[in-house]
Amino acid sequence: MAANMNYIVVTGGTLSGVGKGITASSIGVILQSMGHTVTFIKIDPYINSDAGTLNPFDHGEVYVLEDGTETDLDLGNYERFLNISLTGKHSITTGKIFKELIEREREGVYLGKTVQIVPHATDLIKEKIVEVAHEPIKVGIAFEDEVKVRADFCIIELGGTVGDIESLVFIEALRQLKREAVCSNFLVVSVEFLPQLSNKEIKTKPVQNSIKKSLGLGIKPDIIICRCESPIDEPIKEKISLFCEVEKKDIFQSYTLKSVYDLPEVLNKQGLFKSITDHLKIKERKKSILRHYNSLARNEQQLENTIVEGEECLKYLKPNTNLCFSLKERFGQLSSKYENCLKISIIGKYVTNNDCYMSLYNAIKFSAAFLKIEANINWVEASDLEVHDPEKFLGGSDCIIVPGGFGPRGVEGKIHAIQYARINNIPFLGICLGFQMAVVEFCRNVLGMKDAHSEEFIKNDDNVIVYLNQYNQKSFGGTMRLGNKPTILKDCRVKEWYGVNEMIHERHRHRYEVNTKVVNQLEEHKFEFVGKSENLERMEIFDYKINDFHIGVQFHPEFNARPNLPHCLFNELMTHALNKRQNN
Repeated sequence: MAANMNYIVVTGGTLSGVGKGITASSIGVILQSMGHTVTFIKIDPYINSDAGTLNPFDHGEVYVLEDGTETDLDLGNYERFLNISLTGKHSITTGKIFKELIEREREGVYLGKTVQIVPHATDLIKEKIVEVAHEPIKVGIAFEDEVKVRADFCIIELGGTVGDIESLVFIEALRQLKREAVCSNFLVVSVEFLPQLSNKEIKTKPVQNSIKKSLGLGIKPDIIICRCESPIDEPIKEKISLFCEVEKKDIFQSYTLKSVYDLPEVLNKQGLFKSITDHLKIKERKKSILRHYNSLARNEQQLENTIVEGEECLKYLKPNTNLCFSLKERFGQLSSKYENCLKISIIGKYVTNNDCYMSLYNAIKFSAAFLKIEANINWVEASDLEVHDPEKFLGGSDCIIVPGGFGPRGVEGKIHAIQYARINNIPFLGICLGFQMAVVEFCRNVLGMKDAHSEEFIKNDDNVIVYLNQYNQKSFGGTMRLGNKPTILKDCRVKEWYGVNEMIHERHRHRYEVNTKVVNQLEEHKFEFVGKSENLERMEIFDYKINDFHIGVQFHPEFNARPNLPHCLFNELMTHALNKRQNN
């Protein structure tokens, strides 16, 4: 194991969903703001190979990486907080480990040995962690040229809770990894929930029991971050310190905030960076090398596949780049209050769990902060629009977004919402399934194709949305058109918004596409496809020119939105909505 790699393991034992992902991201941002480079690994102990087939109600959104890997939503947090691009290697699941373990056994790698959890599974886990930790990562969001950086910190988030039977093999591997690492290069951070009773009393017993489990498994926490509703006082810290064998100065609090992007500043003010540096015996760098990532890899030099380390990154920054990019400067605007407010209606199938649309929610908030407006999100269950007048749920909307989804439930409600937006000239953005259903709506209600639908739901001769014929129709996992794909833009306003010559790259996740047989009919009625795949055979973007803003995209722009680099499509949607409101 290389001595210059610092490992920070983030665990939690009280309950799942306590905020380990946000905490891990915040630690990464703090380190980054002090001049260090950071990579991430998310360990999910489920036997699924990836998150692609998981129920969104149980696990939240499926986040798609550039290489097409379908992952847990926490990888989206890592990318947004630090403005980096990760790969499928940064997502480790039990399914991936066991699959490779069995493949190696079948290939004779273990030479007739009895393949066991220890040492074979644990050795494979350690091998993957070390390999990924030293894998260069992309920094910044760019359409073509990018620079890769070797990290000096690897933050490993262990999903679930300490003590779960599913995660024991990973905990054992991490215990061994700590033993094999240089003593000062390995740090364990435990995120624990502090419950508060109705009488405002805070109970520490769940934290004590959780830490005892960790101690019994050999991964003693060095730092404890308490998730609580409100700030805790010193006696609580002293009690936790006494029973959990952690110094009081290494106990921090993560209380409820208006925005999760405030957490890095809150933890930094409590001295988390000093605690980390004391344990790992490292020093703050003189310069913050990668603080303004959206300026990287956008100069005239060709940086593709370039790997840089340390202060070498500086020569790839644009002139006049801000190297004093504090945490407050980076995320402060996301907590600000603004006078102008927009009502943004999102018509979804999973709106009872906002985590199902985490990237979309963040993309809206980033653009709202950029435009200095408040985004009041109106979550609408698509099924309700099938039995009620859309006016009841969509009245007063400044703009309407119909995001992606799978399955027939609520589809007709989405179509009703799209029709409502088109007829009333309300700025509309359709994403993935929303793009496809906008085509269906137009074919039905404008072109007179009453039976127009998608092959996903009904098989008939009038399907205007059809299956991607070269993709596997018998298997669900990993069989879609996934990841970064190029789109060729016509000379149009969308091209101007992107600010590129011709080509963009966006992340995709779909099995169906527009039937090319109806394209000419649609375009004759000003329903123009202004973006197409590289071979010009797949429809990627439409712009209905009759309305002020009635646009759909087959891809997911929300996956490329960043706090300091909001996505142009959301910027323009909200700009048109604001102008329409002010003109009225």
